[in-house]
Amino acid sequence: MKYCANCGYENLDEMFSCRHCGFEFEDFDWDNVERENISRDSEYLSVRVEEQEIIERKMSGSVVKDWAFLLFSSVICLGMMHYGLYHSWFWYWLFLFIYGIIVAWEIPLFLRLFRVNLITRVHGIDFYNYKYRGVQYFLAGLTVLVGLYPFTLYNFTPIIYFVLPGAIVPLLIGVCYFLRPKTFNEYTDYAFLNSYLLMWLTLQNILFGYLYLNAIKLFPTWILVCLGVVYLIVMFTLLFPDVVNKYNKYDIRGPNSLYILNILGSILILFFSLLIIAKLLGIMH
Repeated sequence: MKYCANCGYENLDEMFSCRHCGFEFEDFDWDNVERENISRDSEYLSVRVEEQEIIERKMSGSVVKDWAFLLFSSVICLGMMHYGLYHSWFWYWLFLFIYGIIVAWEIPLFLRLFRVNLITRVHGIDFYNYKYRGVQYFLAGLTVLVGLYPFTLYNFTPIIYFVLPGAIVPLLIGVCYFLRPKTFNEYTDYAFLNSYLLMWLTLQNILFGYLYLNAIKLFPTWILVCLGVVYLIVMFTLLFPDVVNKYNKYDIRGPNSLYILNILGSILILFFSLLIIAKLLGIMH
């Protein structure tokens, strides 16, 4: 640990600036500093390197060829989705899935268009640019919304309530990654943890949204408010790690941090609350 020369606050060795007052520390050797945050395993790192190599090869390819392929596939897939919407939902979802894969494969094309680099420098040190990950998450949430669209034509309200909340989490985190990549670069191990939490929270959010909307007419307002507050706490800590870190006694990535327990504990509380509500509503037997 190291202490800020300006305010005396305790910080992890690899912090670039004081998490309390923002005072910037002197440059240090990132490769030799004793890192105290959550370490990522070698398998994760190797996957990240392979992913970057694939994207770099894709970004160095022919722009004209990629745009032509994307335009051609868009005409085919969107045309088949329109056909399937009024004749067979199977074809709608099949070509939505195919088109989603194509768009995900062509993300580097948009990165080149807006001149977004795969690597970004933070305080002179190279980091993975989370703008790319943000686009992936946002597209995932958008795909859920587009996949939900056929149900809106026939007013399948329960299904809409069940699926719509599932798209909110990846959409929010995707936007946050894209707009605030520097924050998530500085908390890179946090973002690694966030990817795992996202998988659990998205499924839970689907259940939460469905039960919450059904519970409005059956439960007192104070119960709904309490559940809503717990949900907002979970979402806030996911989207704004730097704010949480500023007011936490220990750095959120450190071994003594209560941040991990806060996130997992909040999710467990929310999860069991949902089970109780589901039982009272008669949804679960």
